[in-house]
Amino acid sequence: MAMHYMFAVGFVLALALSLVTHYKYRISRLRVALYSITFSYGFLGAYLMGRLYGSFLASRGETPASGLAMLGAVIFTPLMELVTIEAERGVCRLLNRGRAKKEKPLIDLTRVDRKDTMDFLAPDVFIVMLCGKIQCHINGCCFGVVWPWGVYSKTMWARVFPVQLFEAGTTGLVLIVCYIIKHTRFYRRGMAFPLTAGLYCIARFGWEFMRYYPDSLRHAVLGLTVWQACCVVVIAASAVSIVLLYKRNPSEPLMTCRQHLVSTKSKRKTKDRK
Repeated sequence: MAMHYMFAVGFVLALALSLVTHYKYRISRLRVALYSITFSYGFLGAYLMGRLYGSFLASRGETPASGLAMLGAVIFTPLMELVTIEAERGVCRLLNRGRAKKEKPLIDLTRVDRKDTMDFLAPDVFIVMLCGKIQCHINGCCFGVVWPWGVYSKTMWARVFPVQLFEAGTTGLVLIVCYIIKHTRFYRRGMAFPLTAGLYCIARFGWEFMRYYPDSLRHAVLGLTVWQACCVVVIAASAVSIVLLYKRNPSEPLMTCRQHLVSTKSKRKTKDRK
């Protein structure tokens, strides 16, 4: 119940951010409301990965500490979001066919832009994950290695490194860094998710060394933990995506709040003159 509560907190925070920053991605408030349902994709992705990891642990004679695996949200959510965007575009095309027959104005499909929508949704996954990490620390379901200056773990009957809190902290730091980068000339549309996912997985790869694992799982995949191996795949895929986007697309920094206000005032003045 507590875990669900923290997911709800994450959802509220993500929705609030979406309502405040939607203009940066050319997203209407209506689409903000419609895409709020994709919050469930992160939970579903974590659940699917949790089941896969649970099966892997069972094959090693181990018992999973949690039914959810947060990294699954990073891997599966963008795929499900892309499917949703294509479904929206398909609905718009069908509506346009009916509008064309009745000689009504057509829906502008550029408003359902894949890159803008994915960039807009990118922070949500990691905001919810940040809240989930805090609850993991409270629940004690995933814990760090034995550390004399750490927090007490009832599972280990010892003080352990508070790895979940550090993961939550670095997730927040990644979100801040990415927010800053998105307002620089380096940024290209479509870059938000691979940029955030890549930086998150670099941090997660490092924190894995501070997580507790039995010997059978510490070097499970080519000397790495399962999650470190997943991180390597995500980092590689993110790096390729970022390089391709950087080379093929022009620089498009996000609009700042001040620029938005100036643009809005200018449009109002233009309308008043007409």
